[in-house]
This record gives sequence, structure tokens and C-alpha cells, in this order.
Amino acid sequence: MARAFTHLLPTPAFQCRAGTGGGAPRAAVCFGCQASAAERRCPACGQSFCVSCDAFVHGPLRHCPGCLAASTGSFAAELGARGG
Repeated sequence: MARAFTHLLPTPAFQCRAGTGGGAPRAAVCFGCQASAAERRCPACGQSFCVSCDAFVHGPLRHCPGCLAASTGSFAAELGARGG
């Protein structure tokens, strides 16, 4: 049932990364493939992505891996604390 409704809540459009401060923009690492050419940022979780991972996230994947990692991070930490 959940697969049938994934198109109703689309992944938010990623924003272009802006330069930081007065110097040259710092190179960000892509959260998806670890490339150093991350040009886009998820507005929800703040993770950076390259153009090809952006296309993959908004195309077939339909979920931001940074948002998924943030939402399951507390659960994983809780399981680790319990020893499970």
C-alpha cells in the first residue's frame, strides 16, 4: 500500500549550494556517492548531493537518503544502547 502512495509526497526539490562567507565556496562531499562535487543540498536534512545523485533521488528512489538516515539514526542508536 505504501508503494502506491509514494508519488503523493514527492521528495522536496534540492537547493543549489551557495558560497560560504567571503572566500571560495568549500567543496562538499556528496552524501550518496562520496564524490567531492556536491552542488545541491536537501532543505530538510541539509545533506549535500551531486547532480547525478540528485537525479537518482528524485527519480527512481523518491526518498532522500539523508532524511532517511536522520529519521532512523535515533532508532539505530537506541538499538545499539540496548545491545540488539
